[in-house]
Amino acid sequence: MSVVSSRAYCAIKKKMLMVAEYGVVSLMVFRTTIRATSKEAGEKLNRVAVSLHLF
Repeated sequence: MSVVSSRAYCAIKKKMLMVAEYGVVSLMVFRTTIRATSKEAGEKLNRVAVSLHLF
């Protein structure tokens, strides 16, 4: 029983580590993409805000 549970624990731990690594990597990619597009998005948002304030 203990051997099986420890094996399952190890497998779950490995899976969790993989998921955590994937999450961190995707988060970093997401942040860099946001930084790259933040200027364009900021300009677009400013234009939208200005056009909304005009009406």
